[in-house]
Amino acid sequence: MKKTGISWRQMLNGGLVLTLVLTIFLYAWVHYQVVELGYQLVDVRRSLRVDQQQNKKLKTEIATLMQPARLEKIARQKCGLRYPDADQKVMLK
Repeated sequence: MKKTGISWRQMLNGGLVLTLVLTIFLYAWVHYQVVELGYQLVDVRRSLRVDQQQNKKLKTEIATLMQPARLEKIARQKCGLRYPDADQKVMLK
């Protein structure tokens, strides 16, 4: 009499093939994710460099704008400020 149905050996082979296929797909997906994150990391590092250069430039500009001689010149020319006369000074105790 012939057996009709799937033997345990065929089930084992099918399971192994399925496991192999799933492992290959999992590996491909993980590899794709690693590559994608690598590209994102390169973009973030590039953006960080640009931002650091801009920050340095702005700090230099702030230092230039805050120079006491420049501020005094603006106060005198645009605001009409001047040092007080001797009789305008009041000593606080």
